[in-house]
Amino acid sequence: MKYVITYDLNKAGQDYEKLIGAIKKFPCISFLRSAWFIKSTSTVEELSKHFLQFIDKNDRLLIAEINQNRHGWLDQAAWDFLNG
Repeated sequence: MKYVITYDLNKAGQDYEKLIGAIKKFPCISFLRSAWFIKSTSTVEELSKHFLQFIDKNDRLLIAEINQNRHGWLDQAAWDFLNG
């Protein structure tokens, strides 16, 4: 499955590297400043539980499955990732 992960870490001086490092353990590509596409056999619920350990309670995180019904203006590398 392919998923989009986007986040907003709200604490001043927040360490994005822990969350980004956790994301990079999956086949992934960043397509916006705080948005990634990943590939995983896990469910969206399992992924959410996994990534919640890398953020604070006042942060925001969204994980959603990507389907074939999509359109937008992204770099070719992002489209290649989604289509691959």
